[in-house]
Amino acid sequence: MTIYTQTRQQTQAQKFLQKMPVRTAVLLICFLWTLPTVGMFVSSFRTANEIRTTGWWTAFVHPFQMSQWTLENYSTVLTADGMLNAFINSLIIT
Repeated sequence: MTIYTQTRQQTQAQKFLQKMPVRTAVLLICFLWTLPTVGMFVSSFRTANEIRTTGWWTAFVHPFQMSQWTLENYSTVLTADGMLNAFINSLIIT
């Protein structure tokens, strides 16, 4: 192995280590940015009482307890006056 190859490998490793704090910060920001969306999505499948009394993250303590999961929220939205038509129109446009 020549000196040039060793130096080149060292500089690649140094570049990787120099970029590590930026990459870590970007990943942390992405995680924090998407966390509320995940919370809303999980809450949309929970009963109103569960949403009011506990946090969305508690749904993962007993994920197979079927009494906490429901599609009632989606049924309510889609059967409201004009919402289903608005949803279909949005799907057609996109």
